[in-house]
Order: sequence, then C-alpha cells, then structure tokens
Amino acid sequence: MTLEELKKDNPNLFNEVLELGKKEERERLKAINKILNPEFAKELQEKIYDGKSTAEEIELEQYRKMFKLQQEKLNQAKTSIFEDGVSLGKQTLELEVGEVEKSKEEQKRKQEEEQLKADMEAMLSGVRRRVDE
Repeated sequence: MTLEELKKDNPNLFNEVLELGKKEERERLKAINKILNPEFAKELQEKIYDGKSTAEEIELEQYRKMFKLQQEKLNQAKTSIFEDGVSLGKQTLELEVGEVEKSKEEQKRKQEEEQLKADMEAMLSGVRRRVDE
C-alpha cells in the first residue's frame, strides 16, 4: 500500500501516523538541542536535520569533536612548552657561558693584578736595597 492509498482509504490512520511522526521529530530535535554545544552546532547541522540521527548519536559525535579539539589544544600546549623549555634552556646556557666567561675574565684580571703587585714589590724591594746601601 502506498501513502496515497493509505491517505485515501484511511485518512484518520494516515493523520495519526503523520502526527506521531511530527511529534517524534519534535522530541528528537528537543533532545538534540538539550545536549548540543553551540560551538559544534554548525558542524553537526547535517546530522541534526537528517531525520535519522538520534540525540545520543549526535552527542557521541559532539564528544568526538570535543575530544579531537582538546587533543589539538594539548598538542599545541606541549609544543609550546617544549619550545619554551628549549628557549629557557638556551637562555640558561647563555647565562652560564656568560658567567664562565665573566669568571675567566675576573681570574685573568686578578692574575694581572697579582703579577703587577709582585712586580711592584720587586721594584720596591730593589729600591729599598739601593737606599739601604
């Protein structure tokens, strides 16, 4: 039997079935709207209005999209942390190298001062000997 035959032969049954279908679709859309995250509504439009997908199926798809989005954010954060860590490590290394170079310069300066002091003392010692003679 076709819809046209049902409508012609039994209009009351046809209208009951039609009203039941409308009611079920309204309930399906209400259930979907209740769980739907606006962030994913546009991406899920096709499933929402296909008349077949249940609220549970759409919710599952929405969770998949949320999970994927969170994974992408986590990967970006990991990359950022890694890059920040590398940058911080490089800065620390540069500071340490700078400190080592500074320390070497200070040691060299101290050695030069000590050598100059030793030279001055040797000169003074020589002058004192001459004065004493």
